[in-house]
Amino acid sequence: MEKLEIFEQLNLTDDKIITFISDNFFDLETKKSDKYLNHIFYFKDNKCIFCYDLNNKYCYVNYQRIWEFFEKEFNYRYYDTSKLIELIIKEIYQLEIELTLAIIFLQIFGKDLI
Repeated sequence: MEKLEIFEQLNLTDDKIITFISDNFFDLETKKSDKYLNHIFYFKDNKCIFCYDLNNKYCYVNYQRIWEFFEKEFNYRYYDTSKLIELIIKEIYQLEIELTLAIIFLQIFGKDLI
């Protein structure tokens, strides 16, 4: 799906949000890990943006790189941030997501995946 279509579909008009989404969610590189076999990791400029758990269909989003932006810049609450990110990822990557969570990647996956 094209960027403009997604922004229209999500009814996003704020230039700051549009730029952030464009810069951080499109054209991500996927990687798999020998250690986390049931996860697909999505990277931008060698920084993990989110990972998707194939077993439970959970999407774990990098708090420091992504989630925090919506909380600090727009005072989004956890639920609002979760739903927006979930919709963005579903539209761009066509993933079936049961739950979207913010995590601190370093604490969960270690420095090799942040």
